Amino acid sequence: MKRRLAEVAVVVLFCLAMIIIRVVFSARAEYHAADDALARNDTVEAIVHLRRAARWYAPGNPYVTRSLDGLTEIANRAEIAGDTKTARAAWEAIRTSILSVRGLYTPHADRLEPANRHIAALLAREDSGASAEWHFALLARDDQPRVGWTVLALLGFCGWIAGAFGFILRGVDHEDHLRPRAALWSAVVIVAGYAAFLLGLSRA
Repeated sequence: MKRRLAEVAVVVLFCLAMIIIRVVFSARAEYHAADDALARNDTVEAIVHLRRAARWYAPGNPYVTRSLDGLTEIANRAEIAGDTKTARAAWEAIRTSILSVRGLYTPHADRLEPANRHIAALLAREDSGASAEWHFALLARDDQPRVGWTVLALLGFCGWIAGAFGFILRGVDHEDHLRPRAALWSAVVIVAGYAAFLLGLSRA
């Protein structure tokens, strides 16, 4: 049994390693493509490649941080030069890159508010009828499901399924006779899991 578990663990770790390698190399390719675009003074294409690189997130991937730094530099230079279109595109690339990879936590969350602030200021210049603070409030609004309730829903779903399998495997013997104690425990797990699942969904 231990050997079997060890084999499964090795396979899982190998698959994870392959995924991380794929992510890092994809980010690296996009980052260098952005460098090539900047060498041709093609800022628009550079922003596209840096945004793609930033979306290839994996913990410790250096090209994500470098890409966000590159986008920030492009945005700041464009603002100084008065190129609001390019500045807004770069700040929006930062924002969408961060939001697109968030899950139970948000990587590089400290960069999100400054990006929202700059985007809001740029939008306010284009729309004289709304202030920067109004735009910022819209950009800062978080419609993401709440993590705690989402986790509860997932755990409830797993418990619900586990209870059903438990009933099938242990609640009935080989002669189709009910095993009261095992069946009762399975029923409790099913009901509790289903209740947690519904509660998590309703509050998430």
